[in-house]
Amino acid sequence: YPTTPTLPDYETLRDELLPQNKQLLQADAATRAAQKQVTVDKQGWLPRLQLGYRRNTAPTEQFNGFVVGGSLPLFANRGKVRASQARALSAELAKEDAALTVEATLQALYNEAHSLREAMTAYDLPLMQQSFTLLGKALAGGQLTWHEYFVEMEALVRRGQSYIQLENRYQKVIA
Repeated sequence: YPTTPTLPDYETLRDELLPQNKQLLQADAATRAAQKQVTVDKQGWLPRLQLGYRRNTAPTEQFNGFVVGGSLPLFANRGKVRASQARALSAELAKEDAALTVEATLQALYNEAHSLREAMTAYDLPLMQQSFTLLGKALAGGQLTWHEYFVEMEALVRRGQSYIQLENRYQKVIA
């Protein structure tokens, strides 16, 4: 594995990663869109004027002429503003929920990476490598039987495998 830099403190990491998070950016865009929809629905209460030229064709008659008209939307937009305000509030709450979820996930990953790093430092790799060498010399010198040698080697290999698994998990969490 490439050497990983030491973990910065949590606040620095959070300030760096949260503004780039796609979930938070999406929730922010949804909140802004809901706020814009509230202003659009508020303008739906304004009277509308219509002026233009119209051509109607029917199988029996044809009408051509200028059209002038207006409308007062008294009941057409009833409840639209309140509904859009409720949707805007819902979008704002979803944004806060997404922010809390992302920050909790980041905190959990940070804590896991920190604990894995501490567990990795508990292993003394040079001592394990030296033990391999010393066990080989003890076997060659006749101080160990083959059975004792393989039992000790198996224990050292298991410790090495657990270290490799820790390092693998640490690299995944950092990534």
